[in-house]
Formats: sequence, structure tokens, C-alpha cells
Amino acid sequence: MPKPWYKYPEGRSRLARDRIVAAQYCPALSYGPLAGKLSLRGKIHMTTGPSGIFRAVDVRVDFPDDYPRTPPQAFVRRGQFEPQNADRHFRGDRSCCLWFVRAEDGWDPGYPHAFEHFLQQLLVFFDRQLTYDAIGEFPGQVWAHDRPIAQVYLEDRMDGNETLIAAFKAFRRGGGLVSNQNCPCRSGQSFADCHLPDFADLRQRLSGLEFDVVLREIEKKTE
Repeated sequence: MPKPWYKYPEGRSRLARDRIVAAQYCPALSYGPLAGKLSLRGKIHMTTGPSGIFRAVDVRVDFPDDYPRTPPQAFVRRGQFEPQNADRHFRGDRSCCLWFVRAEDGWDPGYPHAFEHFLQQLLVFFDRQLTYDAIGEFPGQVWAHDRPIAQVYLEDRMDGNETLIAAFKAFRRGGGLVSNQNCPCRSGQSFADCHLPDFADLRQRLSGLEFDVVLREIEKKTE
């Protein structure tokens, strides 16, 4: 039976960094085993709005066996932020659906500060839940619940233009477009003078990240 991720040298280093981050952002949380996995449990103390309402949120963060390749998941105790449903950005297993601030704010396992980013998202999530309790709706801009983040990001960058999306997918695979041909957006300009820089930037942003892995899986299913 393989050792858990945090028993390997790289995992130990990752856990040491994550402990420092957790102590900085959520000092009342503590690490411990749960059903054979590592989890982070305790209360996060929130103060929100000009009224300064104080509330302690009981939270559990579970780390998967293949962490950090797969992101952690956060859960709150039953009875808090009810109903814990898709309208409040909870999944069917009652885990918190994060990465809602910008479409490109997904989990990047290679990013050294990924767990800090995760905790920042979680705190924003709880702050918005408190606002929901006050006004009856989820505040701020969000993306469709639990859609593959790669697809959301691509559609956002291409303004939903299906022709450009298809052209980018071909470009990312290394085919379909040359610099001196007309741009697929039909602007009348050459591809080099129009969308080539944007395509190149988008390809770089997606390259090697979880976004790209998920996007490739989507393409396999639709080909």
C-alpha cells in the first residue's frame, strides 16, 4: 500500500508550507487524520459588512490522496448556510464550490502558493454566504456552478465566439492557422495582426495547468 502524499519528501515540504499558511489565515484550524486522510478542522471566525456581524464557521478541509495534483475540498457543518445547495454554490456532497471570482482562478498544482489561494477563495466564499443570509442571494459575479473551469475561461476570453473558440483549439494543437491568413474573427486583418497575440497568451496561460488537462478531456469526449 503506498504511503500517503505527506510521507514523501516533497509532500512533507508542501505540508510544512501549507501549515504556515493555515496558521496565518485560519489560526483556529488544526491538522489531523480523518478516515485515513489528512484534514484541517476547526472554526473560522468571520466578521462581515459595516455592521461588523461576527460568526464562527465550523469547517473541514479534506486533502485527497493525490494532493496537490487534485485540490482540497472544504465542507461546513450541517445547519450552517442552509440550504447547502447549488444556488449557494454547494455541490451535491455539500462541499464548497470555489473558484468563482474569475474564470482563470482555478487550482494550479504547480503554483507554490496554491493552498494560500485556496484559503483566500474559501474566506471570500464564507463572506458571501453571510451576505446571502442577509439579502437572500449570492452577491457578486460568479460562473455557472461547477462547470469545467477550462471551458469557462476559454469562453470568457473569446467572448463566447464559437468560431474563435474552435480556431483556438486548432491553434493549441499546432494546426489550422498561419500568421498571414485572414483572422478567424473576420476583422479583415491578418491573423498575426489580430488574434495571434491573444491566442499565444491564452495557450501559455493554459499550458501545463489543470485547465489544460480538463480541456483536453472535454475535447476527447466531443471528438
